[in-house]
Amino acid sequence: MSLIRPARPSDLDALCLLEQRSFSGERLSRARFRHWIEADNGLLLVAVEPGRGGELLGYALSLWRRQGRSARLYSIAIAPEARGRGLGRQLLEAAVRRLRRLGRERYTLEVARRNKVAIALYEGMGFGVFGEYPGYYEDGQDALRMCKRLKG
Repeated sequence: MSLIRPARPSDLDALCLLEQRSFSGERLSRARFRHWIEADNGLLLVAVEPGRGGELLGYALSLWRRQGRSARLYSIAIAPEARGRGLGRQLLEAAVRRLRRLGRERYTLEVARRNKVAIALYEGMGFGVFGEYPGYYEDGQDALRMCKRLKG
């Protein structure tokens, strides 16, 4: 089982490397990661492997407006060699617990319509489709909009 914890400034290099390995476009920059580690309107959680020298295997970034009640999963990435081990679920479960404690009432996300693995994960965690964005992604793919109630 991986350790899930808030990201630290010392994670910056590993976060940037994971981002490069995970996405071909629309990547978070080093400056953005630095910002979200310190921001009070975001939650950047990382999954680390305790038995492998604390190797960073994944992250989930959730954002919210200070006056709002919703949070949004902005980005999630799992290292290719660590996929299929439940790290995405662990990261999201930890985010949901923290977001509930922070008083957030809804958790939303966008996911590529063709990403069946991610959609199955989200549906299994109680997210439901409530809309779509045609041509949302850089490559022209459509996105499904999904939501999970955190309160009520």
